[in-house]
Amino acid sequence: MISTLLERMYKDPRHHDAFVAALPIAGKDGTISTRMKNTRAEEEANAVAKTARSRTCARLSGYVRTRDGDTLVFSILANNFNRFPPRR
Repeated sequence: MISTLLERMYKDPRHHDAFVAALPIAGKDGTISTRMKNTRAEEEANAVAKTARSRTCARLSGYVRTRDGDTLVFSILANNFNRFPPRR
């Protein structure tokens, strides 16, 4: 469902630019500023995504550009993920 939403927003000329611009860039800003450091994702600013988490669930969804210039949609959801310390 999330991947379908991302794909439709990407293809929609009315919303594409604003939607993609609102997503944090890997290794640079937002909730993914510390992720994918020293990788192509950061160096070429070719991954934009949004994170979410709860006590036992972690999510990362967005877009990544391949070396060939194609844009891929991804959505990763991990349930029963207890690596995070409790929030204060």
